[in-house]
Amino acid sequence: MIESKQLYIDKILEKLPYEIAVSIVLLIKDTTFDEANPPLAVFDMDWTLLDGDICESLYLHFLSQGKDLPLSWKKYNEMLQAGDHLNAYSEIIKAMAGITLDNIYSTCDYLLNHPEDEIEYNIEGEIFKFKAPKVNQNMYALATVLKLAGFKVAVVSASAHYSVRYIANNYLGINPDNAFGIKSHLIVDDNYTEYLDSQLIPPITWNHGKVELLKAVYPNSKIMLTCGDSFGDIPMMKMTDTSGLVIIKKAPESNWQMIHDELPDSIRKIVV
Repeated sequence: MIESKQLYIDKILEKLPYEIAVSIVLLIKDTTFDEANPPLAVFDMDWTLLDGDICESLYLHFLSQGKDLPLSWKKYNEMLQAGDHLNAYSEIIKAMAGITLDNIYSTCDYLLNHPEDEIEYNIEGEIFKFKAPKVNQNMYALATVLKLAGFKVAVVSASAHYSVRYIANNYLGINPDNAFGIKSHLIVDDNYTEYLDSQLIPPITWNHGKVELLKAVYPNSKIMLTCGDSFGDIPMMKMTDTSGLVIIKKAPESNWQMIHDELPDSIRKIVV
């Protein structure tokens, strides 16, 4: 590694929480780097790279703007509360059919640059505040260090695919070709405007769907780091090499202790 790059890495590491910095130094030391097939570091997006949930925030914004979307906010939350996460995450993205990619992108910009930490919504007669998604600066710095050190950094999320790609590219410095979410077919009209379709393209990137995608896209890559916040990330985390590192991100509604206990003792892990 060239000296100037190492100095930049060291400066970033100095600003990271001690436990993260020490763990990453050990990870880099224990990793074999091959430019032809670099080691992989895989992040979740919502409540990991971002503080907040981009898909839910997009949906709330569109509802608040008067869009006639087929899935009510109440029904979506009932599905989550019933433990039907796979269908909930699929249905909320299907329900955004007809929204243009430009609208997705501009709304991502609006949400991530919102001046307040919470946004007030009036949805279905209920007024409430919801966390505005923001880039988590420690996770952003971590992804930057890993890229500089020679890792391929990827994002696999249960949020809408095109929002995940857009945020990865424009806010996180991650190649959008390595960013994946639940993907809709696109419809292109006579003016070349692209709209989301209601038909989804498998795999559905939640829980075991994340594993399916990673095996398909990176069949020969060694996964040296995974980072996520929910039980839906556990199958992905279990793909981490025994010489690698799992970072469990604490989030408001996650059970980090359960995630920790579900992972094999052979995998090194930290909770942040």
